[in-house]
Amino acid sequence: MATNAWQELHGHAELQIEVMFRNLLLYSLLGLLIFSCKEEDSNGIEDPIDTDERHVLVLNEGNFRSANASISVYLPNKKSVHHDVYSNANQDVPLGDVVQSANKINGNLWLVVNNSNRIEILEPRTYKWIGRVSALNSPRYCIPGPNGKVYVSDLYEGMVYVVDVNSYTVTDRISTNGWTEEMLLIGDSLFVCQVDSSQLLVINTMSDSIVDRIPTAKSPLSLVLDINGKIWIGCSGGFNDQDPALMKIDPKSLIVEMTLSVPDVSKSIGDLAMSPSKDELYFLMDDLYKMDINATALPANAWVTKASANFYAMDVDPFNGDVYLSDAIDYQQDGVIYRYDSNGQMIHQFKTGLIPGFFYFDDSDD
Repeated sequence: MATNAWQELHGHAELQIEVMFRNLLLYSLLGLLIFSCKEEDSNGIEDPIDTDERHVLVLNEGNFRSANASISVYLPNKKSVHHDVYSNANQDVPLGDVVQSANKINGNLWLVVNNSNRIEILEPRTYKWIGRVSALNSPRYCIPGPNGKVYVSDLYEGMVYVVDVNSYTVTDRISTNGWTEEMLLIGDSLFVCQVDSSQLLVINTMSDSIVDRIPTAKSPLSLVLDINGKIWIGCSGGFNDQDPALMKIDPKSLIVEMTLSVPDVSKSIGDLAMSPSKDELYFLMDDLYKMDINATALPANAWVTKASANFYAMDVDPFNGDVYLSDAIDYQQDGVIYRYDSNGQMIHQFKTGLIPGFFYFDDSDD
């Protein structure tokens, strides 16, 4: 997810459309050169992807309404990267318009393609197309639930979809009256960020109904679970509307235990991630910050400063704690990924596709 989801979806659209037409000829002339540069990131040869290695998927959104989303696969042990793996595995068929997120469900990869209004189901490691979930409006994230159900959040539809994991069909819709974003399943309860009304929805997955609503700071977008079983929520503050904030909530009592606000409406809290031990929280707010889950104040200093970079997405490898940061640069050229170890030392950087916005860590093909 982008540092500010509202900016991700709307803030760059007009600029992207204008530049797209102005630079159409230039992109055509430079097409072979760009392809050549991508080949160099894989040591000059697009060999078959080693399926025995760990895979880190980088989802490259592409430009809004340009249908140029792509997937890059990074092999961290080899420090090698493969580009356009979806198109390469599926006879050059394009992935679609704005790939938003991914999850492994029932052994397969589910890729949410937001502005193409669908979820593509892929075979893991080969990235060959298996099936599709259609009849969606503007899907954002998907998460497996009980009894063969998959829950899908949505930007415009004002509901959470319930999808059958085997038939890929929408079987139910849970009305949310607005934009829903990231979700977290704890027992039989599905916690859903409701952005418009600044609430955390609690859905009972047995009845597929909303059973509670927890008020949050402005525009909750991201949420993670720590080692103590507490939910951390990142609230962006809206589009320079209110102060962004981190919140800690007890999912059992539904009580807000702590709210840490940032007194600057120009800031925006974006992606959250936990260390593998789930006792340290990372969050993106222009720079990257890191804090102990027992802290009672926000960190005074950034863990990684962006300098001239445009940090767009962040996640932490649950296997070894490596931190991945994406640089979208100017949203018109291929992005860059920075990989750090848990001590903040740079391990590797590499080029990826256009607007890298999400990471998925695939440790096995089980």
